[in-house]
Amino acid sequence: AELDYLGHSWDCSKGYKQSGNGCIKVVIPQNAELDYLGHSWSCSKGYKQNGNGCIKVVIPQNAELDYLGHSWSCSRGFRKIGEYCEPI
Repeated sequence: AELDYLGHSWDCSKGYKQSGNGCIKVVIPQNAELDYLGHSWSCSKGYKQNGNGCIKVVIPQNAELDYLGHSWSCSRGFRKIGEYCEPI
């Protein structure tokens, strides 16, 4: 642990999260990485969270991975109908 940015309290070091009055190591599942703040995890690009793990994003025909990389959106000229992309 280390002092927080204000110097009045403490914060867990990167790769650890608070648990009671201490810090425990963040358990990172397969196809995931430490998140931006370093106290939790997020799925790698191309994967989405499923419970305590990450599963591959299934991308239908005429679609592509979205900007954040955890879902998909239809390609230009197509619209989402359920789990598919159809021509506009």
